[in-house]
Amino acid sequence: MKHPHFILIADRNPNICRYLTRELQGEGYRLFAVGSFAQLCHWVANQHPVDLLVLDPALLEEDKLERYPDLWAHIRSRPLILHCLPGDRPAVIGQHPRVLIVEKSGNSITALKKGLQQLLEREGPLPCLHNRAQGHQRRWPHER
Repeated sequence: MKHPHFILIADRNPNICRYLTRELQGEGYRLFAVGSFAQLCHWVANQHPVDLLVLDPALLEEDKLERYPDLWAHIRSRPLILHCLPGDRPAVIGQHPRVLIVEKSGNSITALKKGLQQLLEREGPLPCLHNRAQGHQRRWPHER
């Protein structure tokens, strides 16, 4: 069964992107993965629908977040799972209202799946950034 939620994975390691994509698609989630800060900015600038973001903080540099207030506003408007190495937590993330930290390890996928479920159940369906009121169906760019 497909989940109604859209998840964006942002990780600079392509192996982790592929692994998370495979595991979460196997659970029925609809998702897309980006591997660079530029791709993340492009995704937000084009207002693609996202219910939850799984983010590797190594993709971000804190000075970049300060220079891109629209990106930071978008990240803050959605639940966030910070998928990081131990001790790799940007200070600015502490200002995020709905963040869950999952440390990367050999078995972090279990904690990640549990965190996804908890955050999405708590949030419920989030409003789409597109013209949902006009009856537009939520789709990923590659589904159009």
